[in-house]
Parts: sequence; structure tokens; C-alpha cells
Amino acid sequence: MLFRSPDPERIRYVGQVLGVFIVFEYGDDLVIMDQHAAHERHLYNQILSGSVVSQEMLVPVVYEPSSDEEDRYLAVNAPRLESAGFVFERQEGTWLLTHAPAMLPESRTGSIFEVIRSMPDPDALIRSTAAQAACKAAIKDGDSLDEIGALSLIRAALALPEPRCPHGRPIWVRMSRTDLFKAVRRLV
Repeated sequence: MLFRSPDPERIRYVGQVLGVFIVFEYGDDLVIMDQHAAHERHLYNQILSGSVVSQEMLVPVVYEPSSDEEDRYLAVNAPRLESAGFVFERQEGTWLLTHAPAMLPESRTGSIFEVIRSMPDPDALIRSTAAQAACKAAIKDGDSLDEIGALSLIRAALALPEPRCPHGRPIWVRMSRTDLFKAVRRLV
């Protein structure tokens, strides 16, 4: 269920629960938001929009294609991956990943090669790369957010056109006051 024209004035932050969820009131609704899924979708949309900041890596990741076919695949698709923040340079029989999205922890940048090895069609390559980068960069279970960070994520998530993470999971569960009262039999 989407929030039509979300109004930040209607948000009342309650807190984090179980190390995974952000709880807030939105008008007369109680909303439980999966912080990882919401952040992941927000980052995914940023990557696909081409607005992600790319950062030069201190030490490039070296990749050796396992076949000539894989080498050609990377040569053809390297320019497309640049729009997602990944920059490759060809050096003799290897490829160097020289830039990656700044949001992505450096220890996770090499995970892009898992997607490349599967050689999906070019559109799926960008979607898969964006989904994997967003997942690796997003807030993790157990990460604490202060109220300002939580409210920022809530506002960003409410503005999303698709309330699901890139893997299809819902970002939030929303329950109206009436539904909640019925669930605990305060209303009959």
C-alpha cells in the first residue's frame, strides 16, 4: 500500500524494535518498516537513476575472466556498468575495477563479479548489479539509527514509488487504528 503524497507532519517516530524494524505512527496508522528493505530500495533507485556518486578505489580489484566469452561480455557491458557507478579498465588479460559506488563498502565491491560471471542480458545486468550493490550498502539488521536518521529513512521510504525491496519483499506493514483495535478486541 502506497502513501499518497506523504506528509512529514503526520509522522510520529516511535522507535526501533527487534534490531530490524522502525516503528512510527502515520496519522491514525501504525507502520512497522523493515529498515534494511527500505534503505535497500532507496539506494537501488538512486543507482538506477544514475545519480550515484562513484569513488576511485585506493586499490583496484583485479578480475581475470574465466573465458574469452566472459571477457567479451565485460568489454561490451563495461560502459553500461559505469552508469551504475562501476568503472573498469582493461589491462592486458585482466580487468581492473577502479571506481565503485561511494555508498558501497570497499570490502563489498568485488561482489559485482558474481553478477558478471552469470552473464545476464544487459538490462538484467544493471538491475542485478544495482540490487546487489544496494543490498551490500544498506543498513544491516542490528544497526542502530538515531531518531534523525530514522526519520530521514522514513521520509525517503514513504516517497518511493515501489514499496518493495529489489528482491520483492514489502518494505512495511501498515495497520489502521481500527484494524489494530479490532485485532486486540477493543472494538467489536
